[in-house]
Amino acid sequence: MTGLFGISKPILAMLHLKGEDPRDVLNRAMQETDILVSNGVDALVVENYFGSRADVETVLATLAAESLPVPYGINVLDDGPASFALADTYGAAFVQMDSVAGHLPADQDPGFARVPRGPSGEEFGAAPRRRAVQVPAGAVRKPAGRRPAPGQPAL
Repeated sequence: MTGLFGISKPILAMLHLKGEDPRDVLNRAMQETDILVSNGVDALVVENYFGSRADVETVLATLAAESLPVPYGINVLDDGPASFALADTYGAAFVQMDSVAGHLPADQDPGFARVPRGPSGEEFGAAPRRRAVQVPAGAVRKPAGRRPAPGQPAL
């Protein structure tokens, strides 16, 4: 994994896009970018945790216009297809997915088990991952309230 980040154990910093209005969101994101990059992070992730998809797009457009010394990625929460589309448009190096594997039985996570279809009728994930130039990375979700069995590590 050293190819993308230039280091085997990269530090990725998240821009959560908090602000009072779209201009404030962008200003804060760019200030955070300057602070994080100048302090040695290996990559940035733009995520709409506090902001909107429009805020993500505005920040990505600004980052794309700059010459950052680190790669940047994207996560549009609960919208993998939008993440891939925006990554393509704004040159993001990677896409962080909320969940990347079918690690829960369908009856425990019906929203994730429902497979969205793309315009060609393929399951989402098949076409974007086949043509993506971005590296997909993701998290593992677990059922709410689930506790690990004795002796098993927590997820």
